[in-house]
Amino acid sequence: MINVWDKNWQKGIAPDIHPELIHSVEKYAKGKKILEVGFGSGGDLTVLTQKGFDCTGIETSKVAYQNAKKKKQFKSFFQNGEETTFGDSTFDAIFHQGVLEHFKNPQKFIREQRRILKNKGMVVVDVPQKWNLFTIYKNILQFLGIWYGGWERSYSVKELTTLLKSQAFTILKVEYRGIYPHRWGKLIYPEKIIKRKWAKNLLSNPPFNIIQKTVRKLYDSSSIIRLLSAHNLIVVAEKRPASVGIDARYAEGDLVGIGKFIRDLTLNLSKKGITCTLFYSQKPKYPLSGRNIKSVILPAKNRYLFEQVALPKALASHKIDYYHAAGNIGVPLFCPVPALLTVHDIIPLEIKDYFSYSPFPFLSKASYLFRLKTSLLKAQTIVTDSLYVKKQIASVLGVPPGKVTTIYPGAPRVLKEGNLPASLKNQKYILNHGGIDIRKNQEKLIEAFLPVSIKFPEIKLVITGENIRMRKNLDKLAAKLGLTKRIIFTGYLTDATLAAVIRNAALICYPSLSEGFGFPVLEGFASKVPVISSHSSSIPEIAGDAAILVDPTNVPQISKAIDKVLTDKKLRGQMAQKGIKQYNKFDWEKAANEYIRLYNNL
Repeated sequence: MINVWDKNWQKGIAPDIHPELIHSVEKYAKGKKILEVGFGSGGDLTVLTQKGFDCTGIETSKVAYQNAKKKKQFKSFFQNGEETTFGDSTFDAIFHQGVLEHFKNPQKFIREQRRILKNKGMVVVDVPQKWNLFTIYKNILQFLGIWYGGWERSYSVKELTTLLKSQAFTILKVEYRGIYPHRWGKLIYPEKIIKRKWAKNLLSNPPFNIIQKTVRKLYDSSSIIRLLSAHNLIVVAEKRPASVGIDARYAEGDLVGIGKFIRDLTLNLSKKGITCTLFYSQKPKYPLSGRNIKSVILPAKNRYLFEQVALPKALASHKIDYYHAAGNIGVPLFCPVPALLTVHDIIPLEIKDYFSYSPFPFLSKASYLFRLKTSLLKAQTIVTDSLYVKKQIASVLGVPPGKVTTIYPGAPRVLKEGNLPASLKNQKYILNHGGIDIRKNQEKLIEAFLPVSIKFPEIKLVITGENIRMRKNLDKLAAKLGLTKRIIFTGYLTDATLAAVIRNAALICYPSLSEGFGFPVLEGFASKVPVISSHSSSIPEIAGDAAILVDPTNVPQISKAIDKVLTDKKLRGQMAQKGIKQYNKFDWEKAANEYIRLYNNL
């Protein structure tokens, strides 16, 4: 710790500039673009301007603003909020003196500075130090209700460094400096700023007048007393890449749906310098690796122990800045860091009998509701993949719309194709590749395929994904309709194999009952394959006019749409062109930038 005690400050002389601040800016600033907030006379910026820095100032004092404006000292100079909305990553350095202590929400003030700082940009924070004689005396007068010097907060070294670290800053240096004359003047002549007559009379008589005289004599005679009564704290900090902890349990097994979302978001965040720590409950089948990506396995006997015990401890021990619950639920009741929750859908509450395949339907639904509602309550910010889901959680669960932001995920990556499964070679087929689930509506699809199979005897229906319980029912239905040999269940496919299966499909039919986003639709678009999907939930938002949308409960309508696409070559070409155009609207880089903005505002 460096103790900077300038002789001018000991004498009670306030120079126009702070040598420590100028030195810090010159030493640590990586460029030339500087912002100073609340700089009084503007002496600091005058010196920095003369040294070649591009300086911008924001002043709250009307007099100081007018004086500096007359001198035309700076290129950019604003009073209060006038024209002071700066873009992201604008400045190389920001410093302020006598400003932070006046904010009742200092986190928000520092967070905004982080937003407008460039990578590795620095901030110099100058605030009154806690527990010096001036602060103690001021606190006493505030408690008595006779202090008229304005509301302000004092900071200890630990409090200020903790505040900056919590907003993803690295502490470079801690200094002390003397205090402005008007500040120690308030200490040894408090009657000058006390406006209540009874208080002035009280301070003018024993024992208070004797105490004041004693303090003044001590102040004039002792440098130690001056040090204790009049020094400020200066902390120099550097913006560092934020660290985000991500609940990666949905990416432990085969990567479908949310698992792919976690993978693609992580890869794009890491490219932008964000350190991503993935928290698993077991060793993942397809572990993610790369620069700025870490994996942590938190063995837990059940999901509650993972979320409420193991995860909070890990977030603290791994020094995570922000936590991202990426799979609808998973925010701890006592989360040690700010939390963001992505709600992809609330399908279990939309689909009747959704929990019927569970051994204990009532308990499964109760558990789901408890974890969902507590996560919605504890998260500082909620993100949905579509406007449809945003409306749903507002209407069904009563979540305030102002707490929810919609960020469209990027389109799925176009991967190098693998080999087609042997069962699909030289086959013409309709593809349904969203996984097997009650909401995927495969029973209606199989029924709709019956008349298609009669008119087009060469075509088959291919369904990907694994679900042992539902597969039995689908097999029974196929046998009942005489379609056992016309329907192929592939099971889970790797990304490369799936890419080949999609590319070679005659069309994709995805009549899902409900979707939070709908990756299979975009995967079809990417491969220039015609897509038939539902006119409900989020699908119209994502598909636009590039797909044929049908009522997913209307079997004849699904059959008719399939027939139309198979028989109209011109229509297939038009749908392929529109599909590529729609696919290009969804960009992972844009989505990652929006998530980073939300992390920084938590």
